[in-house]
Amino acid sequence: MAPFFAHETNAYGVWQAQDDVESPYRSVADHDALRASGRYHVLDPEAMPTPFACSSAR
Repeated sequence: MAPFFAHETNAYGVWQAQDDVESPYRSVADHDALRASGRYHVLDPEAMPTPFACSSAR
């Protein structure tokens, strides 16, 4: 997924920088920088039900 996330954040980051508009998107140099940004949270299938377990108990 990293190549797709990097494309998105870099494309929006460049557009926002060109127009000097405040945005949460910033261009990143590589996938490690993207991972370190914390912008995307990727869960594996085993972890997916956990966040929703609490909401279904309400």
